[in-house]
Amino acid sequence: MGGGDLNMKKSWHPLLKTNQEKVWKQEKKALEERRKLDELRREREQERELQELQRLQEAAGGRKRSEKLDWMYATPSAGQGPSANELEDYLLGKKSVDKLLQQKDTPVASSSNTADQSSFMAVQNANSSRDMASKIRADPLLAIKQQEQAAYQALLKDPARLRQLQEANGVVTGESKEERRKRREEKRRAKEEKRAEKEGMRSSRHGRDRDERDRDDEEDPERAAKLAAMQTAATTLSTTRTLQLAKIKQDEEAEAAREEAAKLRAKLRAGGGGGKKDGGAEWDEGGAKGSFLLAEQSKMFGVGAAGGQGMDLAERVKRGKGRLEKLADE
Repeated sequence: MGGGDLNMKKSWHPLLKTNQEKVWKQEKKALEERRKLDELRREREQERELQELQRLQEAAGGRKRSEKLDWMYATPSAGQGPSANELEDYLLGKKSVDKLLQQKDTPVASSSNTADQSSFMAVQNANSSRDMASKIRADPLLAIKQQEQAAYQALLKDPARLRQLQEANGVVTGESKEERRKRREEKRRAKEEKRAEKEGMRSSRHGRDRDERDRDDEEDPERAAKLAAMQTAATTLSTTRTLQLAKIKQDEEAEAAREEAAKLRAKLRAGGGGGKKDGGAEWDEGGAKGSFLLAEQSKMFGVGAAGGQGMDLAERVKRGKGRLEKLADE
């Protein structure tokens, strides 16, 4: 088995080159950041010292330094003087001062003609007419004012609306005679139209009521005649119905009497004319047989019987059937 430190195989071991490289990079980064902070602090100190010297100079009666922001709105140079690079060359001795003096003696036109292409942007004015126009177009207050002006012009073109607003605000404006006359004519025309409309509605309503009354007066005799005809027809129908019912009742009574008589004759004929009946009584054609039939008919149909008066047909038929059944049983 081989020896060695097993911790060297761990990723966190500080003796590994990768870990040492990471530590070195972090230390270098921290040193760089500290150096930048020191440099920034030193610049701040220099600016503070410079401001202190300028303040002392101003207190001693020197030129006061302007701390306003006018330099932001200052117009760039139009190319009449030397540029910043040329001034720096003069200070360093790269160019002679004679050329600078010659440029000061020459007129502005010649100096502008000798300006090179690099100073073309310096000739442009920051507050040119084009820039001012673009600034004005982008101004939101200008758009608001334009909308207000357009609304005001539209109001001036509508005199009725303008007069209404003036009356609402209590502003009394002088009216011409022509305008007053037109307004009075319009009011009078509106009143006449309204009155004519009311009269038309009233006349149409009265005419409709009159037509309805005339129609009712014309329909009254017709209605009475129809009512009388209906009553007569109802009375006739009731009388006819009563007569028909009475006739039907009589026919039924006669038919029932004939049927009962036929049944009695058939039964007596079947029993024999010379036999004895009810205790040996003799039945003959002329005497007792005829009286017996009459008695049976009076019992059956209620003819001459005290209890049979006033009975209806159904009751008499029922009683007759019951007596026939008794006779058949005997």
